[in-house]
Amino acid sequence: MFSHFDSYANPINGASLTVSGGYGANITGSTDGNGYYTLTVKPTNVGGPFSLNFSVTSSYGNYSTVQNNLTVTAPLIVPVDKVLAGTTIDGQTGTMTNRGAVTIVPGVNNKTIPEGYHNGSGTVSGDTDLIASNIKSGVNIFGVTGTLSTQSKSKVLISSFDTSIDATNYWQIGYHSSSSPSLSIYSNEVSVIFRKSKYSQTAVSKTKYSFDSVNKIILYLDNDVSNVYLSLATTQSDNVESNVVRSWLMPSYYTRGVTALDTSGLTGDYYIKFGFIDQGSSGDAGYSCTLFDMILTN
Repeated sequence: MFSHFDSYANPINGASLTVSGGYGANITGSTDGNGYYTLTVKPTNVGGPFSLNFSVTSSYGNYSTVQNNLTVTAPLIVPVDKVLAGTTIDGQTGTMTNRGAVTIVPGVNNKTIPEGYHNGSGTVSGDTDLIASNIKSGVNIFGVTGTLSTQSKSKVLISSFDTSIDATNYWQIGYHSSSSPSLSIYSNEVSVIFRKSKYSQTAVSKTKYSFDSVNKIILYLDNDVSNVYLSLATTQSDNVESNVVRSWLMPSYYTRGVTALDTSGLTGDYYIKFGFIDQGSSGDAGYSCTLFDMILTN
C-alpha cells in the first residue's frame, strides 16, 4: 500500500502513480480519498533484488522516488500427478490414485500394473503346484521348465513283452460254470478257452482305474476270435451287462491284432471286464483267445 500527502499532511486523492522496476511490467493507478493506493505486483522476471520506482503526478506537483526493493523467486511447480490424491501443496491438489497393497494373479496374458501409489505390501501370487514335475516336459512356465512325460499317463495292465508285469495282480476269474471251460490268468497274459457254453467267461480287474486322463484302452489279441467283449463298469459284478458305462463287442469274426476301446470324455473310476459273451448254445471246444497286451493310455 502506498500513501500520498501534501505538506500539511493532508491526503491527496486522485494522484496518479506508476510503479516500475526490473521485475516486469509497470503498474499504474491513482490514490483514493484517503490518499492511499493499493498495488499488486505480478512479476514476470525471476531474480533481484529489483528496485521499486514510484512516479507521482498530482495537482500539488510531480516527483519520483525509490522505495524498497523486490526479490522474485521462481514459482513452485507442483507435479500433481506425482502427488497423492487429496493432498494439496501450494494450492495445487494431487491426482495420483492411492492403490494401497495390490495383489496380482498371473495368467496366460501379461497384466498391466495399475498406475498410482503402492504402499510396498503388494504381492504377486505364487502357487505350490508350480513345480517341474507338474509341467509337461519341455514347457516353461514362469521360468520353471517341466519334466512331466506325457507317457506317464499310460498304464500297462498286461504285457507279453514285459515279464515284470504280473497280470495276477490286476485280474481275477469271473463267472463260469463247471460245464464250461476255464478262463486262466497267467503272469503276463489272460487266456480264455470257450466251448460254446451258454455262460459268459469273464476276467474282472481287482481294482478300479481312473479314466479322467485315459482316452483309449489298447488291446492285442493273439488269434482269430469272435464274440469277445471289453467293458467298463461301476461294480465288480461278473455279469457282463451289470452297471456297464461303456463297452466294446468284437464283430462276429475278428482277425488277430491290435484294436482299441475309445474312452475319451469318460471321467471317474471303473472296473474293467474282458471275456467271451454268451452264445446261447453248448458243445465241446470251439474258441480260444489270449489277451497279450492291455494298455490304458492318453
